[in-house]
Amino acid sequence: MQTIQQRILEFLKPRDSKNPMSRVVLLNLLLSNGEDISDRQMRLAVAEMVTQGEVPIGTNTQGYFMVRTIEDLEAADGQLKAKQQAICDRRNALLRAYQSLQRDNTPQDSQRELFEREPEPELHHG
Repeated sequence: MQTIQQRILEFLKPRDSKNPMSRVVLLNLLLSNGEDISDRQMRLAVAEMVTQGEVPIGTNTQGYFMVRTIEDLEAADGQLKAKQQAICDRRNALLRAYQSLQRDNTPQDSQRELFEREPEPELHHG
């Protein structure tokens, strides 16, 4: 019996950055082949394979593909850089919004509140 990861690789094997497989198509292939998996579980399985260095699976705006050439690598890397920039932009917007809400506080108070953790609650043994 094949694992989810093996099935995903089987379906993505013929795909490259010029002919990726969309997330919806991949999910439907897995479901139609008897896999009981959600979209989120499938995306996590792909991410795990990539982050553990098992297989070079890339993504672009059209879907998933195997990275075999420098062109495939550049396409996958470009997508990751775009996501990275979007995350940085979102983080910066969050920080600006927080700071605008804290205008009445002193700058030191705002900075401290932003980076301090709440103390852990004490556990009482009964």
